[in-house]
Amino acid sequence: MMELGLYEWVIIFTNIFWTYTLYKFLSIFFNIKKTSPMVELISYVIYYLLLTIICIVAYLPIMLLIYNITALLALSYNYESTIKNRLLSAVFIYLTLAVIDILVSLLSGYLNYLNFSLFSVNTYSSIFGLIACRILTYAIVLVLNNFKN
Repeated sequence: MMELGLYEWVIIFTNIFWTYTLYKFLSIFFNIKKTSPMVELISYVIYYLLLTIICIVAYLPIMLLIYNITALLALSYNYESTIKNRLLSAVFIYLTLAVIDILVSLLSGYLNYLNFSLFSVNTYSSIFGLIACRILTYAIVLVLNNFKN
């Protein structure tokens, strides 16, 4: 059995907040729900569980990239929309998340790791960086949500 350190526990708890933030982010783009509230909830719980497993067990950046883009598109099927809007919203959300990750990486020293590769296991583990990404993303979602209304 794998022992979990502090960083892994932070991932487990912040991914709950992250999943809620993603729900709020998607609600900016999609107004009409296509599925029942129970199906929607289950889809976000599955997203959370798979994300947490990927982050803790096999943290390959390329896996996380593919999973997040695929999951964004899959979660968008909870709502009424066209394929074009689903793709555009997924791209916008992912680009926003990438910019936030880059900014936090600059602040937390991640870019000092010059051997970064999408295809190798990530050895960078900054609790500050993880929490800062989550909080900054949530703040941006709140701001964007105000523009929607």
